[in-house]
Order: sequence, then C-alpha cells, then structure tokens
Amino acid sequence: MKIIHKIRSFYQKNWMSATAIFGLSFLVWHKMFKQVFLGEGYMYFNPHLNFFVKNGMNIWGYDNSAKIIFDIFPLIFHDNITAYFLLSFTIAYILFISLYLIINKITDSKLLAFSATIFFATNYLALFEYLGAGTYQRFAQRFPGIIPIIFSFYFLWKYEENLKVKDLIISFLLWGLAVFAGHFSSLALPILVIYPVVKMFENKPNLHKIFKVILISTTFFLISFFITNKSEQQPLGGFTNFLRTQENLTQRLLYQIPTVTIPLNLISFIGQNWITPIRDPYLPVIKFFLPMTLVMYFGGIWLVFKRAPRLLTLYISLLLSMVSTMFLYMYVDTRLDVTKYFGEDRYFIFSSLFAVIMWAILLKALLVKKGVAYKMVTFFILIVFVVNNTNMVWKHFDSIQYKSEAFKKFISYIKYISPQFEKDSIIIVPSYLQWPAALITEYISPDVDFPIPVDGWEMKYWNIKDKVWVIDYNYDRIPSKDFDSEKGYIVDLTNNYRSGKRIQFLY
Repeated sequence: MKIIHKIRSFYQKNWMSATAIFGLSFLVWHKMFKQVFLGEGYMYFNPHLNFFVKNGMNIWGYDNSAKIIFDIFPLIFHDNITAYFLLSFTIAYILFISLYLIINKITDSKLLAFSATIFFATNYLALFEYLGAGTYQRFAQRFPGIIPIIFSFYFLWKYEENLKVKDLIISFLLWGLAVFAGHFSSLALPILVIYPVVKMFENKPNLHKIFKVILISTTFFLISFFITNKSEQQPLGGFTNFLRTQENLTQRLLYQIPTVTIPLNLISFIGQNWITPIRDPYLPVIKFFLPMTLVMYFGGIWLVFKRAPRLLTLYISLLLSMVSTMFLYMYVDTRLDVTKYFGEDRYFIFSSLFAVIMWAILLKALLVKKGVAYKMVTFFILIVFVVNNTNMVWKHFDSIQYKSEAFKKFISYIKYISPQFEKDSIIIVPSYLQWPAALITEYISPDVDFPIPVDGWEMKYWNIKDKVWVIDYNYDRIPSKDFDSEKGYIVDLTNNYRSGKRIQFLY
C-alpha cells in the first residue's frame, strides 16, 4: 500500500510531465507497432534458450532478462508480435519515467529532469536499434537492466548525502540485479565508480574517506566481475593486447564525443555539401565539431561551478563517465569504431544517457537566474530536438518497413497453408525468410522444419518431395533500389519443385 501511495503521490505532483513524456515517446516510436521482429529478433522463441529449464537455471548467462521475458510472456502473447512491442514500449516508458523521477530527486529541478528525459526518450542515435530496428533480442537483452542501474545510482547518491548504510546496500543489490539481468549493464560501471571519487573532493579528503571510496568503488567492480567472469562473451585477448593491437584508439574515443552530441543528419548534410562532397563516416565534419564539443563539455565544468555549483559533482561525474564508458565499450567490442562506421547504434546508449543529463545541466546553469528565459529556451530546444529526431526515426522506420511487411505476409501464408503440413514436413526458404522459423515451429506448426538450403538440397529431399514446401518472396523493387512495402508478395514455388523444375530464389 505504501508503494501504491507513493506512485499516486508522484503522479499527482508530476502528471503533466509524466503525460508529456508518454505522449512524446509514443509520438516518436509509435511506428514500432507496425513492425514484426527482424533478424535475430525471433531467437528467444527457441525453447533451448529458456531461463527456467528442467535441468536447472543458468544464472551466469549474459542475457538473463531476455530469457526470462521469453519464458513468461510467450505464454500470454503466443505469436502476437504487436503485444511484444507493447511490452517493449511499456518497459521503455518505465525507464523514462524512472529517469525523470531520479533526476528530479537529485537536482530538485523538474524542468531539468524533464528536459534530460525528453533528450533521452526521443534520441534517435541511442535508441533506434533498441526500439525501432526490429532487433527485439537486443532490447530484451539490454534495456530492462538499465532501470535498476539508474535506481542503483540514486541510492548511491542518497547514501553519499545521508551516509545511511542501508542505501548503499540497496545500491549494491540493484547493481547486482542490473548485471544479472544483462552483462551489457556492466558498461555503466564508470558512473558508480567515479561518482564517489568526485564526491570525496567536495571537502578535503582524508584517509578514512579515501579508504571508504576505494571500498565502495571496488565493491561495485567486484559485483560486476563476479557475475560476468563466467560469461561466454568475453573481450578477446585481454586489456594489454587491446592497447597493443588496436589502432587510432585516441581518435576513435574522441570522435565519439561529437557523434553523440551533434545531430547525425546535420553531420551528413554538411558532409554532402562539403567543399568536396564526402561520404560517411564524414570524418572531416566530425573532426570539425570535435573542438566545439570538447569546449562545451569541459568548459561546462567552469559554467556549472560558477552558476550551479550544487550540480558540479554530478556534472563532472557524468562527463568522466561518458568518456570512460566510450573507452570501455571499445575494449569490450572493438567493432565500435566511428572512424569506419557512421549512424545510430546500440553502442551509444550509455554515453548518450550521460550526455543528455549534462545538456540539461548546462541549460540550467546557463540560464539559472532567468526563470522565464530558462523555460522558453529549454522548450524551444526541446521542440527542435524532438522534431528533428522524430524526422530521423520515422524516415528510418519507413525505410525498413518493407522487411516487416514481408515477414507479416510470410507468417500469415504459413498459417494459411499449415493445415496441409504433415508430420516432418520441410519448408525451404531463402536465408532472408528463415528468421521467423523459431516462432513458426513453436506456435504455428510444430511439425515442420526449416533446413538451410545448401547446395544439392533439391536432390536431398526429393524422395520426400510431397512433404517439401518451397516459398520465396518478391519485394517488388521499384525504380532502381527502393522497395514498396505494400506491393511485395509471396511466391510459392512448391509445385515447381515437386514437378522437377529448377529452383532459383529471387534475391
């Protein structure tokens, strides 16, 4: 009852912000409900990836939140893909509203909390791969764990304010839960390690404070290490080898700063209209913006110190954590290389999370003594940000929608012909149609198999050809490269195969 009372009290005090966060989030991401899963998004429909299994739970998995989600919700949703996306939006909104609540508590500024939350909730760069790309496995593996991370930081902050040990213990437990949910969460470790160190310097440190900070930071590290050290996904070659073998580490690190700060479409527009037009990754443009963003963030230390000193510890901690997380992610996954690849990516979620809170703090510090101007400037910037990111999100949704339409029609067709399947029937499809196989065999037709059509498959299954179904899809490519999501159609090649004709898939 106490929790319900607190929730009711929160919404009574913050109903406008909560409603606006919901409305803007839905506005930006509502096209997800037209999608189905893409790529490996179907992988957790495979029973062998369950968390609760007959021979015991594998608590050391790197993706426990995804396994638990797909142990529970398929029992309710079955093959209703829209329901899974509704679940993802609900989890996302819980994260956004939690972020607002915690930033509001820490900074005692509703507008600062609201602006930081909107910067994050509508962020194309950081969130599209989780909420818009149809790669549901990445959302399920990583997104739920971010919620206990931000509450862990809140209780760490609370402990540093009142020195109540119970708050520190709760922070440790929530951090353990976050890393247990997904080992990806350990990439947020810098904020929990760095904040106590920076906080220590608010007053003159002594040996007792230093020892306490070392103990706290080490505990967070050891919790993460204990949970992740048995993971099958580990950085290759060790840290020393990483430093020795990876090229341009400083450049790859620093170039992430303008990437998470400057709108991607602005970077690409400038690059395409450069003196001599350049193509992505638009390194000259990113290099051009690098000094500006460095001045903004590091110069922001002086601005916050002079205009909003109460937020200085938080700001410095976020800045150091942003850079540290960028470096840590490069170590964990060397594919993070902005000198080779340009665009939105799952890699930027934590660095963007830290960055957007700093943006909100800088706005507060810049206009702290100008209440009306602070509100007007903040809302103007938010409007521009949301409109621009909505434009990028919707364009990207539209550009990949033909894939969802293909899978929708393919799954519907399999449902339509499923009464004709006999036991041990085989469905042969090109690789780009094999992704929903786990969903189909689990909820539509458990009697079928989806073997990979390797060379010679026609002869391999000829003796059971009456049990073989061959299906393709025509995307109906228009003018030269675009796909019309409405015009694609199923191509059933089953009769061709059974009559002995040579099968040639379209793409």
